[in-house]
Amino acid sequence: MVKIYFTYESSKFVHFLAEGHSLFAKKGKDIVCAGVSACIVGAFNAIEETKNFQFTLSDGKAELEALSRVNEHDEIVIQTLLTQLKTIAVSYKDYVSVTTEERS
Repeated sequence: MVKIYFTYESSKFVHFLAEGHSLFAKKGKDIVCAGVSACIVGAFNAIEETKNFQFTLSDGKAELEALSRVNEHDEIVIQTLLTQLKTIAVSYKDYVSVTTEERS
């Protein structure tokens, strides 16, 4: 299963983590992993203020950490990523989970 976590503080994005594989199909044929990966890579590429983030992208793991205040454009990119991944999780609930956490 792909487990995805979004963390916020005071309603502002601070961290994203996606890890695991969906195991929906064999490697190279897995449309669920492909969809999740496409959304994540697209969002990472759309980040405007790259210096404000630490990016990690490897097989079975993607992570995005805000190093400073996130501008409006990048908040929208991250919110769009959340919406996309939740949409995939609705259709493939046995293969993808999305959790959001608010830290105080």
